[in-house]
Amino acid sequence: MKIAYLVDSSICISYEDQLFKAEDCFFIPLHLMIDNNDYIDNDKLDRNMIIEEMKKAKKIVTSQPTIFEVEAMIDDIIDQGYDVLVCALIGSGLSGTQNLIYSCALNKKITVVNLDSKGVGPMQGHAIKMFKEEIKLDNSLLDVQAKVQHMLDVSNCYAVVDDLNYLKRGGRINLSSAAVGSLLRVKPLVMCNKDSFGKVVPIGKVRVRSKAYEKLAQLAFEEIDLDEYKLSIAHFGSKENAKIMEDIILKETPDALIDTIELCYAVGAHTGPGSLALFTTRK
Repeated sequence: MKIAYLVDSSICISYEDQLFKAEDCFFIPLHLMIDNNDYIDNDKLDRNMIIEEMKKAKKIVTSQPTIFEVEAMIDDIIDQGYDVLVCALIGSGLSGTQNLIYSCALNKKITVVNLDSKGVGPMQGHAIKMFKEEIKLDNSLLDVQAKVQHMLDVSNCYAVVDDLNYLKRGGRINLSSAAVGSLLRVKPLVMCNKDSFGKVVPIGKVRVRSKAYEKLAQLAFEEIDLDEYKLSIAHFGSKENAKIMEDIILKETPDALIDTIELCYAVGAHTGPGSLALFTTRK
């Protein structure tokens, strides 16, 4: 077998990560539409400019890659001699990207192994790296898929958003929850994982930002052993908020290893400027 690996921009890790430098790893970006201007979600965008455009925008939507982009990508993968495609993409509960790529790959007669993150974030990159390690041990595709999918199923994404209207506008949360959050001027807490079927669901509301971060850490860590998980803090135009979150975690667990990263544009479009996410990824 010659295996190719495919991720999209919802992976939310640095483009300098070794994962992207591997010849067998391919990348397909999501799309971001701000007031009818179509942007490709990659590292070529000016982050400050995009955030400012979002603040002024009347309409913000995101979309999966076009079928033409997907077909061109898969043709390139096949032309390079790969016969298996392992995908770690934005969760099936948030986007139709997985179904689109799966359908196109089947039509192109290439074997597809789909790893459903049930959300977004760095656990997708970890899934690819874990898959590579396990397949080297001569385990079958199905066995490796099951092991890596279990890792994804027990990983989680939690977030604090400054303004629920971004989630409401993107259809990621119901209108009544958004209205209550705006009315009370609270900092809403949301989560997305297997238990929520890959959907964004509200899990609490706190008035003060620092208290919201404390509550977020409490909720995230109450059912996991931190020694068995990797932690990532992701922000969207809010480095100072990420530092507050990091200090809160280190105060309780001084030995915790934490990566600080930036949310991709397609995720930040729904969580909004100033938002912060905490990812707990099973090692």
